[in-house]
Amino acid sequence: MNISMKDLARMAGVSTTTVLRALKGRPDIKEETKDRILELVRRFNYRPNILARSLVTNRTYTIGIIVPDLMNPFFPALIKGIESTLWENEYNVIFTDTNYDRDKETQAVNTFISRQVDGIIIAPVETRKPLPWISVLNENIRPIVFLSKVNNQKIDLVMADDAEGAYEAVRHLTSLGYRKVLYAGNSAGPWANSERIRGYKRALKSSKIAIDESLIVSAPFGYLENGYKLMKKFMASGRRIDAVLAFNDLMAIGIMKALNEQGLKVPEDIALVGFDNIEITSLPEISLTTVDIPKYKLGEVSAKLLIQRIGEREELKKKKETYTMEKKQIILKPSLVIRKSCGAVLKKILHQKTFP
Repeated sequence: MNISMKDLARMAGVSTTTVLRALKGRPDIKEETKDRILELVRRFNYRPNILARSLVTNRTYTIGIIVPDLMNPFFPALIKGIESTLWENEYNVIFTDTNYDRDKETQAVNTFISRQVDGIIIAPVETRKPLPWISVLNENIRPIVFLSKVNNQKIDLVMADDAEGAYEAVRHLTSLGYRKVLYAGNSAGPWANSERIRGYKRALKSSKIAIDESLIVSAPFGYLENGYKLMKKFMASGRRIDAVLAFNDLMAIGIMKALNEQGLKVPEDIALVGFDNIEITSLPEISLTTVDIPKYKLGEVSAKLLIQRIGEREELKKKKETYTMEKKQIILKPSLVIRKSCGAVLKKILHQKTFP
């Protein structure tokens, strides 16, 4: 027998809202009422109708997630944290990969609004310029959590401390004796790129090493082939370096390939550090020292913040008050994962042999 939430409410002698509260295990319902409803649920093997639930609550229990590149292993790991948290809170998710296309990003936001999503989590394509869709989103009063700073706008933000991660990486390299450290950046991630350059420079200054602007270079995207091409071009210039900090692990692997083709070994000839700590970097043949960004945690925290905002919005709607909240900025700390590519292990072995 198929029954609806209204049928359950009628049989239990309560409102559909009360039924919904019982199904969600809310504390603001009498225990005897909850038991009566749940007994009917078991007896008739009731399964919630999402559409009916949406009509009762005026919510779709759907969240939109927008990222620039699902092929980058960083984002699936982050999305897993988002999705797991939302799933536990009975939300469904829909994704869009913008492929670093601002027009597609705008279209995705408009599509999500038309589908009446309850909120959006986004890693925006461009972070230095005003976002054309922000006004549309504000007009439709949809909570949104960003995974990157945007043009110094006041936004709900969850991100890792990029500058601190780069600082720790370069300080580690200089502590091992490296002095000519190349920064191989990614201009497609402007905010993260500029923050990592800031951390890179701060580390050099604290190590009393002069900053050489010619050792700060960037590729148009953070893919493996971009790291490869960037390194090939730099090596052709004849410049000498003894270490590289790459914008991300994919670029670092491309750089490693380019160095190998030049007959240079990592780390014997040039030390190498990546960023993100994607799974492949732990393989013995790669063994990449990298800055670990807590990807799952980023997703988890951003989802929890969005759920909080949705709840606050609903409470204000009940009170017929305007949805305005003081924005939160949550910055998670990265950590350095030391493997073979930075030369720390090799230098330790050499030190032990030279100074028993």
